[in-house]
Amino acid sequence: MLKVKDKYKNYLQTRTGIDKYNAFKTILYSEKDTLTENVFSNHISKLKLAKAISICDVGSGDGKRIIDLTTKINNQFDCNIQLDFIEQSSLMCADFQTNSQQLDNFCKVEIHAIEVQDTVLQNNYDIVFLIHSIFCFPDFSVFQKLLDRIKSDGFLYVVTNTADSFLAKLKQELDMQYEVKRYEIKDLLSDLEFHNVHYDKDSFTTEWTLNSSEVDEKLSVILDWLSLGDFHSFDNARQKQLIGFAKQLSKQNENQFHFSETEEVLIITK
Repeated sequence: MLKVKDKYKNYLQTRTGIDKYNAFKTILYSEKDTLTENVFSNHISKLKLAKAISICDVGSGDGKRIIDLTTKINNQFDCNIQLDFIEQSSLMCADFQTNSQQLDNFCKVEIHAIEVQDTVLQNNYDIVFLIHSIFCFPDFSVFQKLLDRIKSDGFLYVVTNTADSFLAKLKQELDMQYEVKRYEIKDLLSDLEFHNVHYDKDSFTTEWTLNSSEVDEKLSVILDWLSLGDFHSFDNARQKQLIGFAKQLSKQNENQFHFSETEEVLIITK
């Protein structure tokens, strides 16, 4: 049975896949990464945190985002952090291990190079982050496992694109070949309702503009990541059709294409 989750996991065990992911992320969020700016300023900065806290970051990638977030937390709250870093890609874990030394003064790190459903969680957490990482969950049981580990005054944050966003529409178009699709926000929301889990919801919009001279190239980068490396193996007609579809989701003004991506933040407490 063809599963998009398996393709995703295998792709991020390659240096090519990691490079494609980082190129995609830079187009959407810039080198500064506006996603972490939004999450911190709109949510984390408003918390009351103790002088010693524990954080779990699931689907951590190369760790750039959690390095940014924990540094911001330490700067504002002056607290020591215990971080459980869970990422199935051993290559990405190695990248994080190299870069995590900048956290040594205030953060003790445990790296788990394994899928979250196979991880034995030893700690209870003040904060759990699921930033663009729910789609590899096999089902709700993984989410429940993390929810059980939140402290009574802790928070679980889910960040994902909305069900009708730019990326969601492209993924829907690209995932038709797979029999088992990604676990997306609509699936999580349905499961939360079924299990009577209360959540608060916020959203933010990421915007970027591409000139007509670069738009095809940049959209190819986005589509290549979302297709997990398959885009350039499609025939020319299919590539053009996908680029044209992506352009239709933009607002065109003179020689520019304006794109926006709406993302949801779910905030869950016990």
